[in-house]
Amino acid sequence: MKFTNGFWLIRPEYIPSYPVEYSMHEVNGSSLVLYASTKHISNRGDMLNIPVITVTLSSPLHDVIKVSICHFKGAPNNKTFFGIYSEKPTVEIYENDQNITYISGNIKAEICKEANQWGIRFLGPQGELTNTGFRNMGYMNNRTTGEAFILEQLAIDVGEYIYGLGERFTPFIKNGQIVDMWNEDGGTA
Repeated sequence: MKFTNGFWLIRPEYIPSYPVEYSMHEVNGSSLVLYASTKHISNRGDMLNIPVITVTLSSPLHDVIKVSICHFKGAPNNKTFFGIYSEKPTVEIYENDQNITYISGNIKAEICKEANQWGIRFLGPQGELTNTGFRNMGYMNNRTTGEAFILEQLAIDVGEYIYGLGERFTPFIKNGQIVDMWNEDGGTA
């Protein structure tokens, strides 16, 4: 999906809601459920009429962290899905004043708890694998059709590839879907 014209200019038909900061979390068995507000919360009144993004971290296999993102998870989905093999590995969850750490084997996710600093860093034995931060994750609502979408843009480096992601009838390696280009927003990014 394309939600922007260039880097900064949001298409007029979309209302974006990006996580701004960590609000709270719950540990549900071996899953970590995070709630991220889409506006800085400085008082009780700031909690009115803003979307909250729910991010769930779980681990289906050793050295794997599964990330699920939703906003108002609604009615049950009655579509047919293939079964996914899961081992139920041992995970560790730690918390301090600055962050929450979710660990599966040698892979860990660090969630920033500081105000106005939403972000998740995914780390391996050699350092950072990828991250999601400012305006990388979001809930997009089409004001004309009412359709809603979840957006995620992981940081990758030059020469890195994304494999899979569930697309059908296209090449296996995925590094974006859009090939036509124009520069309606000539921003500074």
